[in-house]
Amino acid sequence: MDNSKKFSKCEIAEELKKIIADIVNVEKEAIDFTTKLLEDLGMDSFAVAETMFLIQEKFGVTIAQEDILKVDTFNSLVETLDKILNG
Repeated sequence: MDNSKKFSKCEIAEELKKIIADIVNVEKEAIDFTTKLLEDLGMDSFAVAETMFLIQEKFGVTIAQEDILKVDTFNSLVETLDKILNG
């Protein structure tokens, strides 16, 4: 994918909801900006790795491991990806 394309936060959030909902087998409506990835969705290290792979596939970027370790909520994941994609 052409990673020079700008994505709005809304587009980023919508795509991430689809990715995460599919991985953890929940309805995407169950995910909002306050959702905690580990506590609320039960994401384990395999789910996180799969999410990172699909983010790279969809958006053409990689999130650094040190940034992933700081992500705890859906909102923080959206913010981190937005910063990488849009500066």
